[in-house]
Amino acid sequence: MKPYLLLNISLEEFENISRKIIQEEICKYIALKEEPLCDSIELLSKKDAARLLGISTVTITKYVRSGIIPASKLGARYKFDKNKILGSIQKIRNRA
Repeated sequence: MKPYLLLNISLEEFENISRKIIQEEICKYIALKEEPLCDSIELLSKKDAARLLGISTVTITKYVRSGIIPASKLGARYKFDKNKILGSIQKIRNRA
């Protein structure tokens, strides 16, 4: 059994540590799928990706299902690589 060390840290420090650990685990998962450059990946939620592209979350889901926008599914939620999303803008413009 692993020993646990309890520290008196702020909620903000806990969130930062948790975020870093989660991102490292996601990067390990992506590396298993043979995705390059994991260190430079900035993952976005569906809402953030939609905001970045100036479209609704319904539209982004439609684009993911039709293959216009690449996404990874973690559990029931989509996560979007910001660089890949920005690369998809041209595909979206061509559809309009």
